[in-house]
Amino acid sequence: MAGKVLKNFTNGWAGQISRSIDDVVEAFPNGEATAHIAFGAPVALDSNGKVTNISATNADDLIGVAVRTIKTENTYAGNDPDYLPKEMVDVLKRGTIAVHVTSGTPAPKGKVYIVKATGAFVTAADSTNTLETNWKFKGTKDANDIAEIVIPERVY
Repeated sequence: MAGKVLKNFTNGWAGQISRSIDDVVEAFPNGEATAHIAFGAPVALDSNGKVTNISATNADDLIGVAVRTIKTENTYAGNDPDYLPKEMVDVLKRGTIAVHVTSGTPAPKGKVYIVKATGAFVTAADSTNTLETNWKFKGTKDANDIAEIVIPERVY
């Protein structure tokens, strides 16, 4: 039987842990009343010990990235790639994870920035709308705009 060579190997899907030897994952309750938390989204810890989507008001409370999980059809209708309100959210606090990059071209060891208002991952800062993290890009993004980021240390 002939083998096949993959021409375009992708970086995976947003929220997928990509190298698990060094990861630290912790579960938190979803603190959003109605909003979903997308797989691969940056999350903040609120004063009640729950995680919420990053926003302009809570960006300083960033603790990690929501991890992709496997759900059943009973709890996961169709292709909704997110956590529903009141679900437990697995959060990568240290390790390497795939994320969707909305702007810029990542480079190995490049800085990771987050747009405060939307939680989008970008490669360049602006003076007021982005949060600079101590996270780094592991490499470039693929054709689906997915790149690996490295979270080197826990903040909480």
